Amino acid sequence: MLSLDKRPSRVLPALFLVVLASACTDGPLAPGTKPTPTRLAALQCVVHVASAAMACKTLDPPGTGALTNRVVGGQDTYVKLTNTNTSYSAGTGIFKTDVRVQNLTQLTMGTDGITVSGVQVFFSQGPSTTTGTVTVANPDGNGTFLNGAETPYFDYAQTLAPMEISSAREWRFQVAGGATTFTFRVYVNTETASSGPLQGPTWDGSESSAWFTAANWLDGVVPDGTSAAIVPPAAQIPGATMPVLTANASVLHLRVGDASTLGLGGFTMAVGGNLDAPGTISNGSVTLTGTGALLRGYIPAATVTGSTFLQGAAKASGPVSVTGSLTVADSALSIAVP
Repeated sequence: MLSLDKRPSRVLPALFLVVLASACTDGPLAPGTKPTPTRLAALQCVVHVASAAMACKTLDPPGTGALTNRVVGGQDTYVKLTNTNTSYSAGTGIFKTDVRVQNLTQLTMGTDGITVSGVQVFFSQGPSTTTGTVTVANPDGNGTFLNGAETPYFDYAQTLAPMEISSAREWRFQVAGGATTFTFRVYVNTETASSGPLQGPTWDGSESSAWFTAANWLDGVVPDGTSAAIVPPAAQIPGATMPVLTANASVLHLRVGDASTLGLGGFTMAVGGNLDAPGTISNGSVTLTGTGALLRGYIPAATVTGSTFLQGAAKASGPVSVTGSLTVADSALSIAVP
């Protein structure tokens, strides 16, 4: 059955995260370097108002804060912020952009396992400008997140399962007095029900292309049906050999990052949860068995036996068989059968 109904909102089954992020051009925000866990890292961003352009870099050394819980950083490692629909109106002085948060950890964000607390993106510094003034025009409030100081924040009032992308929040800045550029720093604050490792098995590719070789995975852990497996964006693993299956495999959640690939070698990858592939999965098939599972990206032939929802555009390079349900909602699904 192919269902066109919208996916209902969900309360899913949390650690306290502070994660670097931000940019104001359409598409992914500028990536940071992979951090050491428990390190407080931030991005300082420079916005050029008229052209809606922005450049961001990770602060070095990282900032410090009086935080009692775990603190991490890592754009495109633990979290990914993306933005679209960026514009500036000289008449109103409003610079705005729609921002989404994606959870790249193996833990569900935004809840302690009982109560939904959401995900907050807060400003630790700025917006600051040398000419004129810039303020956050539409924050959801001011909160004490870092060093006892009250700062504006945007609240994503939902939980985020591994690989899940949040709903969009429009960020607006009021620009006045001839300000042409401004800077700010932001972090992401959330909690999780578990205090376990943030990431599941992460591809390193230092030994070979063999998926089942432990030396190809950070910490030597080969993923199985209980794992949230990550093939990082190609920019994070320069020179690494991309993975290829030599037999059927299974994972709980799977992400193949930008410009990376996963070759299935003619075999089948069974995914029991969410599948996010801004990179490319090819030469085989995937089976989606999860209930309420999320799908986005470039996949080969696919079989949906559970209930799957598109959380972004998906493109299949082979036939798609649905014996469960596949809900496309407002996202595009294209199928190119050779």
